[in-house]
This record gives sequence, C-alpha cells and structure tokens, in this order.
Amino acid sequence: MMTTGERASPPSPLSLSRLSAMIALVITGVIYTLVAYGTMNLPYPDGSIATIWYPNALAICLLLTRPAREWPLHLAALALANLTAGLAAGGSFSRVVLYIPGNLIEILLGAALLRRFTDLRESVSRAEGMLSSLLLGCLVPSAIGAMLSALIFYSAQKADIGSTWTSLFGSSAIGGVAVLPLGLLCLTRGIPAFTSLLRQPQSLLAIAVTLAISSWAPAYIPYPFVFVTASLALIAIIGRFPAVAVALPICSILVGIQLGYNSSAWSSMPRELQDVLIYMPLVLTLLPPVLLATSLERLMLTAEALSDEKETAEVTLHSIGDGVITTDPQGHITYLNPVAEAMLGWPLKEARGCRFDQVVRISDQRNGRVLPDAVTRCRIARESSEVMDNLILHSRDGLEYGIRDSVSPIHAPSGTLLGTVTVIKDVTETRQLASKMLRLAHHDDLTDLPNRVLYQDRLLQACQHGERHKQRFAVMFLDIDHFKKVNDSLGHATGDELLKLVAQRLTATLRESDTISRLGGDEFVILLDGIGCAEAAGELAGKVIEALAKPYTLLDTELMITASLGIALYPDDGRDPSTLMKHADAAMYRAKRDGRNGFHLFSRSADDAAIARLKLENDMRRAIPEGEFILHYQPVIDAVTRKVCSVEALVRWDRGEQGIIRPDLFIPVAEESGLIIPLGQQLLEEACAQLQRWRGTALEGVRIAVNASTVQLREKAFAETLSELLKRYDICGDQLELEITESTLMTDSERMLDTLKGIRALGLGISVDDFGTGYSSLSYLKRFPVSTVKVDRSFVRDMEEDHSDRELIRAILAMSRSLDLKVIAEGVETEGQATILTEMGCPCLQGYLFAKPTDADTLLEQAASMYAGDGSNWII
Repeated sequence: MMTTGERASPPSPLSLSRLSAMIALVITGVIYTLVAYGTMNLPYPDGSIATIWYPNALAICLLLTRPAREWPLHLAALALANLTAGLAAGGSFSRVVLYIPGNLIEILLGAALLRRFTDLRESVSRAEGMLSSLLLGCLVPSAIGAMLSALIFYSAQKADIGSTWTSLFGSSAIGGVAVLPLGLLCLTRGIPAFTSLLRQPQSLLAIAVTLAISSWAPAYIPYPFVFVTASLALIAIIGRFPAVAVALPICSILVGIQLGYNSSAWSSMPRELQDVLIYMPLVLTLLPPVLLATSLERLMLTAEALSDEKETAEVTLHSIGDGVITTDPQGHITYLNPVAEAMLGWPLKEARGCRFDQVVRISDQRNGRVLPDAVTRCRIARESSEVMDNLILHSRDGLEYGIRDSVSPIHAPSGTLLGTVTVIKDVTETRQLASKMLRLAHHDDLTDLPNRVLYQDRLLQACQHGERHKQRFAVMFLDIDHFKKVNDSLGHATGDELLKLVAQRLTATLRESDTISRLGGDEFVILLDGIGCAEAAGELAGKVIEALAKPYTLLDTELMITASLGIALYPDDGRDPSTLMKHADAAMYRAKRDGRNGFHLFSRSADDAAIARLKLENDMRRAIPEGEFILHYQPVIDAVTRKVCSVEALVRWDRGEQGIIRPDLFIPVAEESGLIIPLGQQLLEEACAQLQRWRGTALEGVRIAVNASTVQLREKAFAETLSELLKRYDICGDQLELEITESTLMTDSERMLDTLKGIRALGLGISVDDFGTGYSSLSYLKRFPVSTVKVDRSFVRDMEEDHSDRELIRAILAMSRSLDLKVIAEGVETEGQATILTEMGCPCLQGYLFAKPTDADTLLEQAASMYAGDGSNWII
C-alpha cells in the first residue's frame, strides 16, 4: 500500500513499449475481424467462398508497421481474428480452421518479401516499383497461400485442388491489388496524403463518378469493366495516385457486389470458366489504372521536384551578389539575374533573345581594347574559359564596372550543348581598395610621396635600365638641418606640417621624371633620372637648397630651415641600390659635418673616413666595458710656490699593440654616437677611486679636474650620479672640478644653468676650458656658477713676441679678479712664458714646462720626490 506523501513513479520506457505493442495487437485483430467478416458477405455466385478477399492484404500492411520481433504475436492474433470472423459469418469450425494456415502463410510471406526486397516509397511513385510490390506482396504470397489451402482442403475434404486454388488465389490476388496500393500509400505518406485529397474537389467528384459507374455498369451496360477502367484512369489523371488508391477498394467492393447478385449469366458454366470470367476482367480493370497512377505520380513528382529546383535556382540566382547570364546554343540571351540586369542596364524582357555581344561589352582595363565575345569561344571550344581579371564591363547606361568573369558551357547528360552560363563578379570596390592599399603600402601617409619600398623598387629598375642602356643617374640624400628643434619647440603636429610643405617644394622644384621619397622622419631621398655628370647633379642640388631655404609660415610663425644633401652618381659611385644609398648617405653626413646648408658629392676618401669612423665607434663599444680607457694626470702648478695645487684628469685609450690614442681622435666620435655617456661615467668613477687611493700620500687632498661633455650635462640624472659617487667613495665635493667648454654654456642655457647650479651645490668646482676661443660674454660668466677659467694655450704660445696676446691675457686676468674667479694658464712650455704670467698675477700654470700628462703612479712618485727635496722651485 502506498503511504501518504508517496508519489507514483512514472512508467518506464519498457512498460510503455509493451503497452504500445499490446494496443497494436488488439487493433490488428479487431480490424482483421471486421474486414474479414464484411468480406465474407460478398458471396461467390455459388455461395461457397468470398468473391474478393481483402483481409490478408490489409494484414500485410498492418504487419509492416510493427517490428519483426512482434510478428509472431500478431500472426496469432490474426489467426484468432480469422476464426472469429468465419464463425460469425456462419461457417463451421471444421471448415473455418482449414483457411487459417494458408492465410497466415500469405500474410507472413507478403510482409517479409515487401520489407526485404522493395522500397515502399518507390512503390507509390514508379510503375515498376508498384509492379514489384504487387508481385512480391500480393501475387506470390497469394499463390503460395492458396496452394497450401488447396492441399489442406484436398486432404481434409477431397476437394478439387485446381478449382480450389484458382478460387482462393483469384479472390486473394484481387483483394491485394485493390487494398495494397492504399496500404502502401498510408505507410509511406501517412495522413497528409488524404488531407491533401480532401482539398481537391475535382478528385472527389471523379471518385464519386467512378463509384457510380462501378455500382451501375456491371448490371446494365455491355462491357462494364471498360467503363470502370476508364473512370479509374480519369481519377489517375485528375487526382493522381492517392485518389486511385482510395477508389480501388471501394470500386472493387461495388463490382464484387454486382457480380454476386447478378450471377445468373454464368451460374451454369464450369467453375474454372466462372473464375476466368470474374477475376481476369477485375485484374484488367484494376491493375492498369494503378500503374497509370504510379507513372503519373512519378511524372508529377519529377515535375514538382524540377519546379522546386527551378524555384530554388531562381531564388539563389536572385540572391547571389554576382551577375549571371545564360544563353542558348546559338549565343542568344535566355536569362539575366537582377544583378546582371543592374550591371548591364538591360532588363531581362529586352535582353532575352538578343546576341550576347549585343548586350555585354567588355574591354581590357590595361589597354582599353574591346575583347571578343567569350561566349562564342566557349560554344566552339565546348569547355569553360579561364577566370579573367583586369576587365571593364561597359553598361548600357554608360557606367563602367571592374569585373572578373568566367564562361562555362551547359551540357545535357548526353553531351549535347544546351547553352552557356556567364558569371560576372563586380570587383570595382575591391580593385579600388586594392589600389588604395597598394598606394598606402608604397607611399608615405604624411606627404603622399613614395616610401622606402617603392623607392627601392624604382632604384633597382633604374640600375637595371642603366646597365642595359648605359645611362647615368644620381641618388640624392636630403636631411633637414636641426629639424628636432622644430618638433621640440613647436610640437610634432607643426613638424608634420613642415614636412608636407617641404615635400610640396621638392615636387615643384624637381622634374616629373625624378622620384622623391620620404624615408622617415626628416630624411628624403631623390632619384634624379638622366643626370649625366656631377655638375648637373650639383646644379639641381643648389636649386633644392635654394627652394627649401625660403621662409615657411606655420601657426602664424615664420620659419627658416636649411638642408644638407649628399649625392652619389651611377655608375661611378655604385652599381647597385645598396651601394648608391650608402654612398649618398655618407656624402650627406659629410655635408652636415662641414657646416650644413649645403651638399657634397660622394668621394672615396670620405667614404674611407666614414668606414674608419664606424670601425672606431664599434671598437669603442667593445673597449669601454673592457676598461681600455685610462686616465693620465697633468698637474696644475701654483705660479709662485711652484707646488702642485690640482691635477687635470685626461683620458687616454690604451689599444695595446697600437699604443696610446689621444682623446682628440675618439672624443668627437663618442659624443656623436652617445658613447660619451658610459665613458664619462666610467672616467668620473675612476677619478673618485683615485682620490680615495691617494689618501695618506703626497697627493692627499689634491683636487682633480675632469672634463665633462655637453652630452653628459644634458642628462637629467647627472647631478644625482655625481652625488652618489661622492658618497660611495667618501669624497668631499671640493676635491672634484668639472671642466666644460664655452659652447656648453650657450647650449640650452636655462637648462644648463639649473644643471650647473645642482653641481655647485655638491661642492664641485666648475672650470671653463679654452676660455677666449668661443663666443661667451661676461654676462655668461656672471650668470653661471663658474669657479675657474682656463686661458687657452693659443694665447700663451705667442705671448712672448705678440703684444696683443699679452694684453688679452692681462684683460682676462683683470676680469677674473673682478668676478672672483680663479685663472689657470694652459700650454706653458717655456720659463719666459711662466715668468711673464707670474708677473701679470696669473695664479696657476699648466703645461709641459712643469710636467707632461702621466699615469697616477708616476705622478705620485714625482710629487713624493718634490716634497722630499729642499728646493723651493719644482721643475720636473
């Protein structure tokens, strides 16, 4: 018992399957019983057996709806139904049971043969399929079942085997022909086949007429079966196979009834003759309309399929984005889809029947030549043409489309040419986009000049052309002088506008045959075509410099710029693009080194110098981390006591077997390449370490002056670096002094002022080296935190003979005293120079008279020996 709150579990799938099988079993038995009982009321003329036996064909159709494993139960149910119907119709038990084995064998064999050897869908749509189904599902099983029943009747009642078999076979075969088509229709198409029939009044009317003829003609009209056949054929034409399948069993029933009640005409005939007169006309009446209906069904289905395919094809052709044109075998247009109509400017109704070349006009984009009719070639060659590009379609409206097209023949299965199909793809936007992308890939997006890629290609072509035709040309490299200042002061947007104006002036100045390219930044390169000599190239370079030097107005600001140019000639300076570019670039850098705002022609000696410079730079990059740069020290002497008051640290490059290299040979390269930053850091650290090592020696407390480059002083963290070094080596700031040049003071003066103040705040001294050779004024010395000035050696060298040099030095000394600046005279090499300077009041002297630059250990020995002596003068 189920307790409160419990719920019944849902039935399992297995239980549902069994329930479904039982219901089907009951339905099969009930339907067979009813049909069999009704059929038994259609008596044979002598009243012995049914005229037409429908139940077995119906049972075959029912059995085909169930899986084979359920067939035994269904056969048992059919046996019981057969017995029940026979007894209900008044038959004796002993006689009824004799029919059951033959009926069951017929049902089982018919279902098995249909399932094994036939395609049921083909049965209702092909005449040969229907014949096969009737043969395997009706005639063969009926013949075998009737023979079995005839043998059983013979053994039980000594009945005539021939006449019994003929009657049983005829009744069952006719019943199968009448019922099996309807059953197959139900199995393959289901209920929709009948619902569609109800929507066809003409079909229902034809069925009604046929049924009327079937019930009336056999009794009143000669040759009645002809009229029945004709009416069934009419149904096949009007209502197709479903109408015939419905009409067949009803028509056969009506005919059977008339035969049963109007049997006086043949009652006296022999039994075999009666069977022939009844079953043969029925077969000839029912079978032809069935076959006709299946044939028409096949044709109609094929027509519907073709119609669907045509509809699908038309929808597809209307939906695709390409133009489609079809022609007949003679090349006359038969179809245009909407895209083709729009592109050609021809509506289909006007284009249909016209020649292809009358409607479609295509030319070659490259030369404008109208191309011959591709359809004609395709019809003659009977093969597809290749997809062609670079075509222009000329519309009837005067429009032009960039297209790609292909033409293919249309062949029947037999190989007969049915026509051609042309597909036209509109690639106008694609070509425009490709052209735009190609231009973007080969042109500078800022100036719209050819970029490096396009320039290299044209330069390569120029080299190849020059090689073949012995023609000369020139490559010109152009760089705007000090362009970075424009970007830094006015902004990159203004710099970009300036580059555009430069590009416009170059284009206006040079010839159309010349190629002007922007490589990037402020670098331009020009391919000068047909330049026969250096003078012609120089003349063009002068025009370019003159054009670029004219004022530019940007943001209400007038700008003046200059440019440096380098020129390389083909074939004198190179025969390939790489060499020409390299040599023109080298010549341009030579123009920059010579003061800018000019041009230089490439020379081999300049190239050798550039190569040597590059090698020197690479060697320096290796030498810095390997510690090849060392410091030599030259003492600064007190003019009165001749004692060491400070030393200047001078960098030397110890290159081993190549010896010691002077700084004037590598310092400019270090500054240009930026290597002065790591080198200066290394030298400052070495000077601090040396001060630490001199503690407790004769040089303890001495001040070291170290040269500092403008590049170093521009570094934001330079003062912080100095502070960190002082802390690391525990050195007071007044033990270090930085030597700078006059030009350093005038470079970015505001920023330099802040940097020098930060350095002075650490206690370091600041010395102006080579004073008097630059353009600094007294205002700079007063404004900047300078502690020392060093009189350049060029004034000291000739002071003994040159009165003006002495007066200039005297003025420097007077100025320095008024500004409280220390003065050091450089390049003192004679005692006369030292005496004059001392008499003038110069406090400190430096030069070969006292000591040459030497390494730290040698300087220490010299200082120690000086302090150990008893003389008041120290001359080393």
